[in-house]
Amino acid sequence: MSQSERTLRVLVTGDYCPHLTSEKLCLDGRFDVLYSDMLPTLHDKDLSITNLECPLTASAEAPPKVGPSLKAHPKCAEGIRFGGFDVVTLANNHVMDYGYKGLRDTIAALNAAGVKSVGAGSEIESASAPLVVERNGSSVAIVNMCESEFGTAADGRPGANPLDPMRAFYKVREGLRSAETVLVILHGGHEDYPYPSPRLIRTCRYMADIGAAAVFVHHSHCAGGVENWHNVPIFYGMGDFLFEWPRFGTGRRESFVVRLTLVGGKARSATVIPYYQESEGAGICAMPDQEKRPFMERMEQLNETLKNAHLVSARFDALVDKRGEDSLAALMMLGRFGRAMLRSKLFAKAARSRTTALLRLLNTIRCESHRDIAIASIERFLAKGK
Repeated sequence: MSQSERTLRVLVTGDYCPHLTSEKLCLDGRFDVLYSDMLPTLHDKDLSITNLECPLTASAEAPPKVGPSLKAHPKCAEGIRFGGFDVVTLANNHVMDYGYKGLRDTIAALNAAGVKSVGAGSEIESASAPLVVERNGSSVAIVNMCESEFGTAADGRPGANPLDPMRAFYKVREGLRSAETVLVILHGGHEDYPYPSPRLIRTCRYMADIGAAAVFVHHSHCAGGVENWHNVPIFYGMGDFLFEWPRFGTGRRESFVVRLTLVGGKARSATVIPYYQESEGAGICAMPDQEKRPFMERMEQLNETLKNAHLVSARFDALVDKRGEDSLAALMMLGRFGRAMLRSKLFAKAARSRTTALLRLLNTIRCESHRDIAIASIERFLAKGK
């Protein structure tokens, strides 16, 4: 078979955090319960990839951060392998929740289970290195990165591979030198928001333009839209694959996995396979046929929105209206009382009297050079307090 005729079926999912009930099922060896009637679908592939959204470690030493620190038992790596997964991506905002030890434990557990990993390492070079996988006479390079929250790698510092468009350019090109195909998998976007921001759209289209055959985005915890950019499929929200979390309520959550067909290194087709995640943490199950249609109709509505830049901007403006006060309060280091004041006319009047201070704050955030110093200074200050 010639190189142009080689076919490779790649299965890609969103966030996988095997904690709580999922962890207990793994410890009991009841891996089949996690995947139930979805297991044949997960095994029907040549290569499958999921995003591991927590370290697999017994460590109790969690570095300070904002938000929850997640982890699961190392035996959960066996459950990941039982689901047919060949590769896990590690570039996300939770992989370093238990520090470098947690990361080392995770990689060791995955290796022992026969699962490869990409997207995190002992320093920036290893964290950003593409992973090349060979299947059926074809080769795929996976470039994995995440938006810079907590635990990203740097020179001499372990962690997840941070999103840097310039570094991404070189890593995609490096992947193309080593493999027929490059897949870019990015952890980013806004939680519980099904649309990409205008910035995220530009970033993903850039990844397509520099050589990715497909681009996958997760982190939002909900299904997002899909577009085809210059014959490159971009998935803007993979949802959660298996991620039990109390705040999601009692209803079952909808999501999907993608089966991407590569022919001669190019994306020939991409199939969205909807399924449910049980709210009680009992795993996932196939979506009944009668419910697939409304799900796909909602997906199509998301896809249509992506075709209209004005609508995308309007959706983002609405998100800013909803969450902007929290962001401003964090920047101004306001407590509960200060946040309440943000919504009052009295505070708005006082804020106008501090226009110069707010402009200075905006300039520090917006200007790349000023932001470099601000970030380095805060990190240095926090390091002194350890």
